[in-house]
Amino acid sequence: MSLDDFLRNQSAPRRAALWSFIAFFFLMMGYYILRPVREGFGVENDKGVLKYLFLGTFAGTLVAVPLFSRLVSITPRQRFLPFVFRFFSVNLVIFWALLISNNATPWPGRVFYCWLSVYSVFTVSVLWSYLVDLFNSEQTKELFGPIAVGMSTGAIAGSLITGFGIDAIGRPGLLLLPVIMAELVLLAIRRIEFHATRGEFSAPGDKGRQQEEPVRGNILDGVRIVAQSRYLLLICLLLFCSAGVSTVFYFAQNNFVRDVYGSDQVGMAKFFANMNLATQGVTIFMQAFLVSRIIKAFGMKTALCVLPVVGLIGLVVLGLHGNLAVLIPCYILMKGTSRGVASPTKQMLFAIVDRRQKYKSKNFIDTVIVRGSDVVVIWALSYLQSDTGFGVGKIVLVALPLAVLWVGVAFFLGGLHKSQSETFELRAS
Repeated sequence: MSLDDFLRNQSAPRRAALWSFIAFFFLMMGYYILRPVREGFGVENDKGVLKYLFLGTFAGTLVAVPLFSRLVSITPRQRFLPFVFRFFSVNLVIFWALLISNNATPWPGRVFYCWLSVYSVFTVSVLWSYLVDLFNSEQTKELFGPIAVGMSTGAIAGSLITGFGIDAIGRPGLLLLPVIMAELVLLAIRRIEFHATRGEFSAPGDKGRQQEEPVRGNILDGVRIVAQSRYLLLICLLLFCSAGVSTVFYFAQNNFVRDVYGSDQVGMAKFFANMNLATQGVTIFMQAFLVSRIIKAFGMKTALCVLPVVGLIGLVVLGLHGNLAVLIPCYILMKGTSRGVASPTKQMLFAIVDRRQKYKSKNFIDTVIVRGSDVVVIWALSYLQSDTGFGVGKIVLVALPLAVLWVGVAFFLGGLHKSQSETFELRAS
């Protein structure tokens, strides 16, 4: 059977899911070409720089969120999505020009570090928001796991390109490749739109193609919507804990890598590319074989608790035996579980809320809450390191209560999701 015959035999949602896979493949390929470059800029001899990079990232997010919210409120998605991706492509060309023209100052690299963090959150968030706007709740449970495999395979491809290509074209040259990737993402989105017009997407009760209309409202709607919903507030707390524990692992990684590699930027870029490659191997296994099975067999409550339990165990091991050799498997398992199980599961949490919540509150949560957690935790860790003299191992152990809280919130939110889902289905029917 040819590929064309295979596609013709699939339903419109499944064909759209294939193009969604492709969109995420190219999006994450572009990001993982850039990520090892960013990590090299983040590991500097001055340990105090990292907390300011996180603060700069958060500040950039605070500027971007109201602009994003305003854009969503006045622009149909057919114009909104191309604008977002092409805006970031223009930014990449500007950074490329700065990096090749001014190698004496660290500031272009530091700004790029903050910018890429904002870029990754917004592009991934807006693409997931777009998909949860198309697929109904049952379709997300079936298709979001396989769609997320596109993220992992794209990340593997991007990591390989960086690992093998940095010697040939240098760090600045890598910045231009994701511009091509962005255009391929937009091509895939156009194909998703084409199949979306074939129906079979809307949940019961949806009327017409309202998804194509702008999401009306002002820039503070995301905050208001979150404040009025216990369900969304718990998602905020879940992601605060998740981002906080991830920041602890990231903090430990930067300290260990700095000690081993010093100022060898190319060596660090290759190390981070290899770490990303190994992480994605774990991720793709979990996305392809575990996440859907866990949800179907044990439910969302168990799926939500998997990553917090892994994070808690990882902190204990890293705190007791802290060095780069121990961190590598802990970090790979933590990140692999985060992207392979927690990421698609998190998106499913938003499948039972309305469009305003999907676009307004979701992007507020994905940006302000997550980046705010990063800032709070990294400044606390920096204080412990500089003012108390704690070593990395002791600092990691101090974060254990946050991981315990994370487990509890995940367990409670899983139960609330079940009841909210039943209410949503009754209201839609």
